[in-house]
Amino acid sequence: METKTCTKCKNTFPATLEYYFKATKGKYGITAVCKKCYGCEFGNKRLNRSFIPKTGFVFCVKCKKEIPATKYYFFRRAKDKYSPTCKECMGYKYGTYRRRNVETKVGFKKCYICNDEKEDIYFVNGTSRCKQCAREAYEKLKTDQPKFDLYLKARKQYALSSKGREAKRIASLKRKSNKRNTVHNYNQEMWLKTLQYFQNECAYCGGGENIQQDHIIPLNKKGDNTINNIIPACSNCNSHKQDRDMVEWYKETNYYNGDRLNRIKDWAKARGLG
Repeated sequence: METKTCTKCKNTFPATLEYYFKATKGKYGITAVCKKCYGCEFGNKRLNRSFIPKTGFVFCVKCKKEIPATKYYFFRRAKDKYSPTCKECMGYKYGTYRRRNVETKVGFKKCYICNDEKEDIYFVNGTSRCKQCAREAYEKLKTDQPKFDLYLKARKQYALSSKGREAKRIASLKRKSNKRNTVHNYNQEMWLKTLQYFQNECAYCGGGENIQQDHIIPLNKKGDNTINNIIPACSNCNSHKQDRDMVEWYKETNYYNGDRLNRIKDWAKARGLG
C-alpha cells in the first residue's frame, strides 16, 4: 500500500481517503494535509468542501470540533436545528440552555455581544444587548448612508403603525410609573392578552371603537402599570372615569353591567385588586 506524509504534522499515513480528503490535483488525488490536521476524525467525508460528520454529530464552524448535536452543546435556532457555533465558542459553558438565562447576580444581565455582566439599567429595554453595544452599532450604521436611510425609513413606518403607537404609549406609561415610583412590567404582548380576554371591547360599555388602556387604580393614586391593573376602555369611558374609583364611578353610569364588573374584578384579582 502506498503511503503519504502529511505536510503539516509530518506523520505518514496510507494514501487513501480514510486518512486524506479527495483533491483534484496531486499524485494520489488527495489533499496534502491529513484529516486530523483539518480538525476532523479519520474516516470523515467532505462534500463540496463541507465536512460531513458522523451520524448524531455536527462540526462547530469556529473550533472545527466534531460535537454531539444536542442542546447541551449548541443553542437551538429552530425545531431540530442548532446554531453553527458551539456554546464554548460563544463564550458560554456547556449546559447553558438559554443565553438570556446565563447565571448572573440578581439585578444583572449579560450582554450577548460583549459578554459583559452589567446592571439591568445599562441594557436596552426588553433585550439582552447593553446600551453601549447598541450605541456603537448605531454609530457604525451611520457611516453607511444608504443603510442608514433605510433604517430611518423603517423606523418612521414603524412609528406610524398601530404596533408603534402602542409601543410609544407603553413607553409613556413607563415614564409616568418611574416618576411616581410605581411598578412597571407591561409590554405589548400583555396588552394583546388583555384585549383577547375582553374580546377587543371596552370593559365598561362593550363598545369596540377607539380602545385605549385604562388603569383600574389610576397612576396618580399609586396604581401600578401591570397587566392586572390595565383593562381596555373606549375613549369616552376612559375620559369620563378620569381618576375616580372604578367601582363607584361604574355603578353611577347608565350602562352599568354587573357581569362586566365581575369580569373586571376577576381580571384584577390576580394582583389582589378585587
